[in-house]
Amino acid sequence: MNSKAASEVVGALMVITLITTTAGLLYVIASPVIAQSQESIKLRKAEFDMLELKEKLERVRFMVETNATYNLRLVGVSAEFKNEPILVIDGNTYSISSIRISGSGWSVYYESGAVIERLPSYGKMVSDPMIYYDASTDTLTMPVIMFTGNKSIGGTGTLTLHFSISNVERISGNTINLRSDNADVWCDYFIKIGLSPTCTPNTVTLSTSNTSIVLYEVNVR
Repeated sequence: MNSKAASEVVGALMVITLITTTAGLLYVIASPVIAQSQESIKLRKAEFDMLELKEKLERVRFMVETNATYNLRLVGVSAEFKNEPILVIDGNTYSISSIRISGSGWSVYYESGAVIERLPSYGKMVSDPMIYYDASTDTLTMPVIMFTGNKSIGGTGTLTLHFSISNVERISGNTINLRSDNADVWCDYFIKIGLSPTCTPNTVTLSTSNTSIVLYEVNVR
């Protein structure tokens, strides 16, 4: 092989090496961005799913539908149904049900009619609950949903959920204590609607002259 041919081979190898190295560097640089974009898509889908679940539960609560069905499609996320957080009304304790869809570094919650987005740096209410406060009479009206069945699923697949009302109970009181991992978000919401809550990292305390709370027991299967 003459020197000219050898030089061409060496040059070609150098070009291939440069292309391979550049492609590797681009992949390393782009991987976190790609992963972040994928999680952002999962987060937005979880929010849409939760808003649709909220609508289904509201229709069941108002008895527009006696039985409602929703197909929750999970791709690389997990869903959990729990009787949390805790509501204490004049010393009597009740469990508020929550739904949580979680991915890598984020969660979306449904709690008592609210849809909440939670990231490590912040939490915000994506959709407000149907809670009303009348300042003229100092009256708080608040629906509470409690599930009578718990479910947990992760990975991929479709979870078919069936909702139906099993019991409705009216509760009255003057002092409300809400314990939640999203207490900061609830605190901001209660301030927004005109209340003056006492807030700690995990608890919100409210005092009103009149409180009308309706507890809806929803069967999940």
